[in-house]
Amino acid sequence: MIDFIKAISSIELPDVDEYSRITGLNFKSTFDRTSGEINSKHIHHGREFEAYYLHSKRLLIKGSIHKSSRQGSNYDDFTANEVSESLTSLCNILGINPKQMKLQNLEVGVNIRTDFDPEKILMNLICYKRKPFEIFSNDPFFGKKAILNQYEIKIYDKGKQFNLENNTLRYELKVRKMRQISNTGIVYLSDLQEKSKLKLLKSHLIKSIDHLIFSCDNIDSSRISDKQKSLILKAQNYKYWKNLESSVYKREKKKYEEAINKTQGINFKRFIKKEVSNKFDSLLLDESPGTCPNFTL
Repeated sequence: MIDFIKAISSIELPDVDEYSRITGLNFKSTFDRTSGEINSKHIHHGREFEAYYLHSKRLLIKGSIHKSSRQGSNYDDFTANEVSESLTSLCNILGINPKQMKLQNLEVGVNIRTDFDPEKILMNLICYKRKPFEIFSNDPFFGKKAILNQYEIKIYDKGKQFNLENNTLRYELKVRKMRQISNTGIVYLSDLQEKSKLKLLKSHLIKSIDHLIFSCDNIDSSRISDKQKSLILKAQNYKYWKNLESSVYKREKKKYEEAINKTQGINFKRFIKKEVSNKFDSLLLDESPGTCPNFTL
């Protein structure tokens, strides 16, 4: 559910040596390679987290709470209860109240099972809105992402990443600017421990899926008009979408989706939306206690 987070303390901390003694964190000074002078921040390198003690006596942290709870992996499910327990464990280590750690970035996403190779979805991705997808590994069928000003979309083959037996696709929204989700009321780490706010975060995740554009797979052209056939043919090329003005883009996207809904064998967008929504709900409603006894910074 929640994976990567970046947050900064809203209060001043004791001096770095005293704070290090209290928490047991091993902060090391950093150096300016040009001048050779010590920088005004100190870094603790954890296995899945980095903690920066800044010159302002505030703490900046970034890393994966999911991986920190699973000894480095994040291919399994991570429930809302486990998110809450992990954040409590994290803040206990830091000696800071979750209400005093203000979020700067976060990643929200789920792993879903598919009856087919996730590569089929990845190879049919055209663009997100009018942004092309970038490959974030040497293998184009491992994962793709679209980078926008305030957020990123990531879709990748989690099964291939961890050599899993089951076909597993990861769909993820990385919030780069918190104002993108301001209507959720999520500001501090403590807000991620409230299921009502996670529900509002889900709406952003689901809404993002609406902007995916896929090429057609298994077309039954007998069910559509010649005009729709022409549109589908043009729409397979990213350059077609890139060159459209905003108002025209919205109109053509609607026509395109109406056409492929009539003819496509597998509606990838509909499939992802349904599965992501169902998985998020199950992680939110799971009342079993969290299982994060081995949380490490």
